[in-house]
Amino acid sequence: MIRNVLEIKEKIINFLEKNGPTIPIYISREIGMDLMFTSAFLSELISEKRIKSTYLRVGSSAIYFLEGQEEKLESFSEHLKSKEKEAYEKLKKERFLQDDDQEPALRIALNSIKDFAIPIKKENNKLIWKYFLEKDSSKQKEDKIEKVKKLKNEKKFPEKKKKEKKTSEKKEEKFLETIKEKLKENNEEIEEIMGLNKDMIILRVIKGKNKRILIVLNKKLISEKDILNIFKRVENLEEKYSILIKGEPSKKIKTLFNAFKNLESIEST
Repeated sequence: MIRNVLEIKEKIINFLEKNGPTIPIYISREIGMDLMFTSAFLSELISEKRIKSTYLRVGSSAIYFLEGQEEKLESFSEHLKSKEKEAYEKLKKERFLQDDDQEPALRIALNSIKDFAIPIKKENNKLIWKYFLEKDSSKQKEDKIEKVKKLKNEKKFPEKKKKEKKTSEKKEEKFLETIKEKLKENNEEIEEIMGLNKDMIILRVIKGKNKRILIVLNKKLISEKDILNIFKRVENLEEKYSILIKGEPSKKIKTLFNAFKNLESIEST
């Protein structure tokens, strides 16, 4: 039995060496075992540090690969969701991105593409995202970012607009931090950014096997009109959803919410 186990593991390694990164279904066919047993062998190989797996999912499956095959993961970027794909393409092109220079949705997306975006902290605790295949040294990295910043700063703007932009950026940062803190508190991760504007982000979040829609409003108060507008945005999804705001809902909204909990129907005479 021990020899069979070792043989199966070697067969998996050989298959990955020959074919590169792949998903369990193809490995399962190669070793002639069902997915449950194949997954068990893959888990063992990961714990033995002989193979690696991605955060990215193809359907519900991770991608398995050998050390040194990272470059081949680029071909799987087509499985990224729309905003994550946009973040991937931008990072691939620029190689380094400073986190606080990006719009909130892109910052969330960069945090989600862990296989392709490597976080680096500068001395001033500023977060920089590095493309996973980038080989430049830390000094080259900072030179590139500073060069881009210098070009941006050469554009002249009236002082008033600069202040307005700075205030807007601070608000966006707080908005983003609110989302991050809430997800961390609930042990949830972003599966998909489904929609966004300056005041609202619609996310599909996941915790284990459970998924839900989370609508984050950049507002301290929520009105009946807001709730109706949100309902119109998500009603076709036919999924349960939650709303996250920056403050506490008013007593009126709480009462209205509780009033609908056990309401079965509204009938006419």
